[in-house]
Amino acid sequence: MACTLTPGLQIEALDDGYLVLRPGQADVVRLVGDQADALDAARAGVVAVPEHLRPAMAGLIELGIAESDDWSRRKVIRLGGAAAAAAATVIALPSVAAAASPPDPTTPDSTTPSTSTTAPTTTTAPRPVSLPISYLMVGGGGAGGDYSIDNGGGPSGGGGGGGGVATGTATLRVNELSLVVGGGGRVRSGTGRGGTSSLPGIGQAEGGGRGADAYEAATTGDSGGGGCPGKPAGGTVVGNGNTGGTGTSNRFYYPPEQTYYNASAGGGGGGRGTAGGNGVAGSSAAAGGNGGDGVYQAMADTLGIGVDGWVGAGGGGSADEDAPHLTAAGGTGGRGGGGNGPSNGAGATAGKANSGGGGGAGANGGSGAVIISYAIADAAGWTITGGTVSDSGGRRYHLFTSAGTQKLRID
Repeated sequence: MACTLTPGLQIEALDDGYLVLRPGQADVVRLVGDQADALDAARAGVVAVPEHLRPAMAGLIELGIAESDDWSRRKVIRLGGAAAAAAATVIALPSVAAAASPPDPTTPDSTTPSTSTTAPTTTTAPRPVSLPISYLMVGGGGAGGDYSIDNGGGPSGGGGGGGGVATGTATLRVNELSLVVGGGGRVRSGTGRGGTSSLPGIGQAEGGGRGADAYEAATTGDSGGGGCPGKPAGGTVVGNGNTGGTGTSNRFYYPPEQTYYNASAGGGGGGRGTAGGNGVAGSSAAAGGNGGDGVYQAMADTLGIGVDGWVGAGGGGSADEDAPHLTAAGGTGGRGGGGNGPSNGAGATAGKANSGGGGGAGANGGSGAVIISYAIADAAGWTITGGTVSDSGGRRYHLFTSAGTQKLRID
């Protein structure tokens, strides 16, 4: 995601830089040198900020002049955003009414605070017509294939697919918005597919597919569930995620005991970032496929969702063997909340809640989440309620984590 200018700014060009008026503020910020160059870069929507401009860009984000979903609060702090913001020249305007437009830099007294003893006239800022927002939606992860119905020696189950991830910007108006948080898929629940998260009229993030087991093929989803021997992996619904890995089995003769043994392994569920790994069943070891990795999202990192900001991972496939000399290991869940697959029926874990992680074989998928964010200055005159509310870097976040329909009220 590129670094861009915050909506609603008024910018006046000077010979050596810019004057910037932020919405709802009774001052202007004078930007020169690297700060002015960083503003030009944000105006152009720069994706890769040059090394020498990163501290200045962090300062603009701290001041609420620039924004980027990829720059977490920790990154802004690490780059010295607070110090860079403090270094900017902030000029107080004479009154709230004067904040309607930037001061004329050619008029000597235009930036001098008023010393009049007359009480200032109180003015009410006009109510905004619409509110620009950024959003993150994570669909629910799919359940892993039901290992419990594998009555010994049969095919191992596949991991569940990771939930979809959708980001973007939109504009809201006064209304009550009914959004949906997708729940995690459930083992033995019919489809086992993760629930879809959505913002009506804006977009949605599909749930992940269920992993295969001895009797049912994997299902499609934003990312597909892992396959098992004799049952294919699930593909993707809209090409947003990735397919699950394939499962495999092996029947072999063991000369020391003069008998035949079986080994099987399920594939890992696909993740939003990478495909699920294939299961391996050899004559000396069996290993379930690893779940595919999810993707990093700065808003998830800011609010502690997923695993260090990673969401939408696939779950690991299971491994099974019935020979005394074999080893078996379930697949590991992908980065971003995927659950681990079991070894010989033990050790399966569910996808992490609110990460959209697919469940390990035999375990449930993790629920999804929805985040709505906007510049605090842009919301002056609005009353907005719903979800868990927190502020960071001049922005306000509404986090929705309970599966089902939730309300965002804008008055």
